[in-house]
Amino acid sequence: MIEYKLYTETNFEFWGYAGWFFASRHVEKEIGAKWHSDDNMYWILALTNNRCVGISGIENKKNCAFFRNSYVLPEYRKMGVYTNFIKMRFDVAKKWGKTKCTITCTDMSKPIALKLGFMETGKRGHYTSMVCYIQ
Repeated sequence: MIEYKLYTETNFEFWGYAGWFFASRHVEKEIGAKWHSDDNMYWILALTNNRCVGISGIENKKNCAFFRNSYVLPEYRKMGVYTNFIKMRFDVAKKWGKTKCTITCTDMSKPIALKLGFMETGKRGHYTSMVCYIQ
């Protein structure tokens, strides 16, 4: 069973679970960028048996909610974790009063974002920029 936890600040518990994702060269290579965390970001962790198996960020920007870095361990993919991350980030965006959400997807996550209402706005390499309007 996978449990999801929302972190509104980067506290010790968060780093204990998620620090590996920020430090892993494998994750950086697969995502194609270094990770960071700022004060205006929230993080959702997917946990099972006290182990973090996925992480997803959302940033509160001036005009929108920006769905930031996400990563799910390979053995937990195709189990709905990333879909749940998007749905939970929609909930956070609504609480912030945002109606516009943006995301940058890889080819692997793009079909999920499309299915959940995102529309393509641009493409650079294997990254696709997308937007979704929520109510």
